[in-house]
Amino acid sequence: MADQIQNYDFDDAKYGNTYDAVIFTLNDDAANSLTDAEIYMQLRKKPGQPVTAEFSTENDKIEILSEFSFSLKSQIIDVAADTYDYDILIVFADGTRGTYIGGHWTINPAITYKKL
Repeated sequence: MADQIQNYDFDDAKYGNTYDAVIFTLNDDAANSLTDAEIYMQLRKKPGQPVTAEFSTENDKIEILSEFSFSLKSQIIDVAADTYDYDILIVFADGTRGTYIGGHWTINPAITYKKL
């Protein structure tokens, strides 16, 4: 599995606004297919702190697109304004686990928004 995590810093988002989908493609180091995999992404203010938000295939906020690509789906951002650390854990159908992508995501406050 991957020894190095690919850094990907999301473009800033604004609380309460729709964020466009982001597509990820696994590189050649990840030989397993995403068929029947589970994918998890958690936002935390710092590693070891409580989870602020989770995006996953279980809660339908991440979607598997093909054998080797998936996306954080387009969605309204309902996460408190702050800068977060994240990484993405993939649990493959055979039970193999790997973390391939990680970085930061800044959610900016909104001045005008409609309550979610």
